[in-house]
Amino acid sequence: MKEQSLRAIRKSIGLNQTQLADLCGVSEPLISQLERGNKKIASKETRSHIAEVVATLLIHKELHFQDVKEILAVAIERWLIV
Repeated sequence: MKEQSLRAIRKSIGLNQTQLADLCGVSEPLISQLERGNKKIASKETRSHIAEVVATLLIHKELHFQDVKEILAVAIERWLIV
């Protein structure tokens, strides 16, 4: 399976970098650096958290959920459980 870039996935969800950063609880410059391939800028835990939020957003997009607050609540809940 080919790895998709964070940028391509973010765009497919319909978010800009600031929106994704807000949903993930990180800074926009961090998202920007990760999209450019700089994995050293974030801890493994932070990268895992971003991946979980993005996965949750993709699942909800596929299921046609529109309420971003609901998506964020699920992402936060999953992050706290981990």
